Amino acid sequence: MNPETIFYVGIAIALATTLYGRVIRERGLKVLNAEELHDLMSSFAKTRTYSVFVLVGIIAVYLILGATNSFERFWAMGINPMYAYFGMLILYVFVTQGLGISRMRKMNLPAAYMKSVYQSAALQVIGILSIAVGLVMYL
Repeated sequence: MNPETIFYVGIAIALATTLYGRVIRERGLKVLNAEELHDLMSSFAKTRTYSVFVLVGIIAVYLILGATNSFERFWAMGINPMYAYFGMLILYVFVTQGLGISRMRKMNLPAAYMKSVYQSAALQVIGILSIAVGLVMYL
């Protein structure tokens, strides 16, 4: 299989696992009662807002570096800018997943819901890693 095909297969796997992970998580929400659902949503309101700002910041830094031709500095240091960018995105996913899961554990949510959270997180990690493998093979 050629590197370009591997890259596109990685993207397809990432999209499929992301969509299926969302379906699993939405099904998991159905096991929560109204109070648990309210507590869950209210406890993550600020986190959702801040995580979007962090993600937009990562994307903005990448775009600014690209627009100002600053990528040559990365190349001079022997770092592929795409690896650095996707590395930051992967770190972002792992950190947000880890913090979210640890907070949900402290909330004593039902085991059935937590199972859906773990499955969804695992699928998201598989998706991110498939993009990373495809990117490494492509570049």
